Amino acid sequence: PPRTPSTPASPTAPAPTPPKVHIQSIPGVSLSSAIGLLEVLENEGGLELFELNRHVDIALGQLLLVVNAAELLGWVTTPGGRVEMTAQGRHLLAADIGARKRLLNTALRGLFVFDLVVQALKRSPSGEVDETVISAQLALTFPHERPMRLLRTVTGWARYAELFDFSSDRRVFHGLKDSADPC
Repeated sequence: PPRTPSTPASPTAPAPTPPKVHIQSIPGVSLSSAIGLLEVLENEGGLELFELNRHVDIALGQLLLVVNAAELLGWVTTPGGRVEMTAQGRHLLAADIGARKRLLNTALRGLFVFDLVVQALKRSPSGEVDETVISAQLALTFPHERPMRLLRTVTGWARYAELFDFSSDRRVFHGLKDSADPC
């Protein structure tokens, strides 16, 4: 086709747009509790929050954190105080463990606290990043959070999703996994 003056002369394709990363903290709950929430919703359907609280054996404040985690991951929505599972949540529940890990690996890369570690690992010549580097960045970004609590949650979720590893002996993040095949 003929080139118009607005057509760029460069033969290279534009760089792909990186996924948007939401700068938001994550609640200090386990991924297994969020998956457990999905199992309750699968059996009961969408529930009002207080009705849901009667179906689970945790305090309301903790349940709110679990719901927040599941919503952050796109597994539930909370229209008008109701908790309803999304198509993503149903897809995750139907998946085998390997597929769940791949889905989670991809989802976590879209969350700021995980992207922070992923980008630091990508930039590191050794493939390792000291815990204090990440902790300091989290403290600056989330001044009202406890960075060590946040790091424990990040480490737990990342291990579950096989996103990256953390050496508790050496206090370093390492072992970044490919999002296409974390297993």
